[in-house]
Amino acid sequence: MPPPPELIEDVTAEILLRLPPDEPEHLVRASLVCKPWLRVISDPGFLRRYRAFHGMPPLLGLLHLSLRMGQNPAQTPTPTIYCSTGGPI
Repeated sequence: MPPPPELIEDVTAEILLRLPPDEPEHLVRASLVCKPWLRVISDPGFLRRYRAFHGMPPLLGLLHLSLRMGQNPAQTPTPTIYCSTGGPI
């Protein structure tokens, strides 16, 4: 006799809960495995437990603007971006 679906979903949630938070793509990949896993991972209760279990998510980027004394942010030079055809955008 197979185990009840609730038990399978609970065990799946416990396993997915232990995926490392330093690589968020693991949860995305796991959600693509099948619809039941997507349902578990997208559940707000699971996401709350995941954050509580692992703490704050990692910082994925940082923007730092450094200005010289007396320099106005409007006068700060911006980089020129080139498109694939070789000309500036």
